[in-house]
Amino acid sequence: MKNPEIRYILHRTRGNSKTPLAVEPRMHKNPFPLDRRSFRFGPFLVDLRRRLLWKDGALVPLTPRAFEILATLLDRRPDVVTKDELIERIWPDTAVGENTLTRHISTLRKALEERPDQHEYIVTVPGHGYQFVAEVVESDEHPQTLPPGLAAHGP
Repeated sequence: MKNPEIRYILHRTRGNSKTPLAVEPRMHKNPFPLDRRSFRFGPFLVDLRRRLLWKDGALVPLTPRAFEILATLLDRRPDVVTKDELIERIWPDTAVGENTLTRHISTLRKALEERPDQHEYIVTVPGHGYQFVAEVVESDEHPQTLPPGLAAHGP
């Protein structure tokens, strides 16, 4: 893994002692690694480098926050990502509530053409968070042509 973040885990002794027993580094995956440029699931292709979502070769409009949520859920699959983790990752310096997250998840589901009673891509785990459940293939694939206006931003 290139450019990992390192987080530390403090191991404590038994009882009420707050003295660390040991400190060990824990690797944390970067949610947008450069060597993993795209994900394919169903008719969709997620291009992480360009931050675009495609369906059957057509660009799907998606807000930046909804895209970040999708990228995070893909990166963390098959794990459940807690609501707090998503809020902390997507809005690191902003105080937002669960309603804001719920609204962006709804926007994402609409872009993926998923109805609330469907669980083809995103599953809500009540009281915990969200999980990406579709089969995903990682690849270097990306559409060769970009719509006018986006072509200048290419790879």
